[in-house]
Amino acid sequence: MALTLSISSNLSSASYLLPLYSNIVLSASEDDAAIDNYLFDIWIDNVPSYQFSLQKDQNSNASLNLSTILEGIFVTDVSLNSANYFSNTAAIKKITWSVTSRDNTFAAINIEDQTGTTTPTYIYNGVISPDEEPYFKDPFAFFPNDYGAYWLRKHNAPIKVINYTPGNNIADEHWLSSFNGDFGGATNKTISGLRLKTYRFDGSSTTSTISISLSDKSIWSVNVSKSSLNTLFGAGSMDINTKYCILQDSGQYLNPVTIIPVPQNKINNPYNILYINSLGVPECVLFDRNDEKGVTMKRSTYGYYREKVYYVDIDRQYSVYSSLLTQEESLSLFDLWISPIVYAENDEFVVPQPVIITDTKQIIANRWNVNKIIQYKLNLTCAYRTLAQKT
Repeated sequence: MALTLSISSNLSSASYLLPLYSNIVLSASEDDAAIDNYLFDIWIDNVPSYQFSLQKDQNSNASLNLSTILEGIFVTDVSLNSANYFSNTAAIKKITWSVTSRDNTFAAINIEDQTGTTTPTYIYNGVISPDEEPYFKDPFAFFPNDYGAYWLRKHNAPIKVINYTPGNNIADEHWLSSFNGDFGGATNKTISGLRLKTYRFDGSSTTSTISISLSDKSIWSVNVSKSSLNTLFGAGSMDINTKYCILQDSGQYLNPVTIIPVPQNKINNPYNILYINSLGVPECVLFDRNDEKGVTMKRSTYGYYREKVYYVDIDRQYSVYSSLLTQEESLSLFDLWISPIVYAENDEFVVPQPVIITDTKQIIANRWNVNKIIQYKLNLTCAYRTLAQKT
């Protein structure tokens, strides 16, 4: 008689590195005739964390959806980080388990203990929907490998950064993230360096390479803003003569990313929108055209001869515009629309402010636009409530 365990998800490729929101199901099967129920013990980072007792079904099986019980253990911060790059070991959780088959008196029949396994399952705060492109369903598509993997973003659009110093040095961070470390599989790679190639308007180019030190088994992020690149790769890595830059890890395990500097102009009022993308890491989009501002107010009054305001509800409203985007670039905005956490950086804000996106509008000036050049208008309001005096 034996107890058998299996794990599955909605991904096309089974893996020990899984996105949290992918129906990760742990199943147990016992062929002993005395089986009545199962005890599931779940360990997170070697700490016993959850215990569930499940009744067997008509086939003497039981299953537990790990996605539903692990949703609350991940927190991704999009607030300012002073480092030019950093490792986030808390972004990946080691998940192991022990399952006990029991009879109707709760006496143990068999135990399968996976808590000491050398090939545990690792979970990260990602979403891979069943209708996504096939290569997104393979976790190794995002893991550094010899064939060139994707960074943790679901598009390959260039990253636009401001090429000047805004007021208060606000709106000057743009994060790019990847897996790093040895998880026990043949395709795992450790990122040990970065390479930046700068192309200039005069036709010249320069290449700089730096060594970096990252924590094992982590998700790491690098700030690719102008100030950060100049700090990492040397002054002049991005300046007014820069046309664009290409960033890649020095081992070429990740696909190269294009970084385009945006100069200041008369209608420029940059809003850097920071958000959590669907792969659980910080990402940024630059809305660099003229903005619109407004205030909505709701007033409550009382009195007979002379009315008096006793309550005022105020919301600040902002409308920001993107530059003209290609269809590929516009794909970078999809995760922004559905992100649970969004911050805005602007000269007006002393610190990045949490905001709520109220709606958006796609603007296409010419419906016969062959190249599908698109502009987006984003309407948002501050997540905090403005305080008003009461007299």
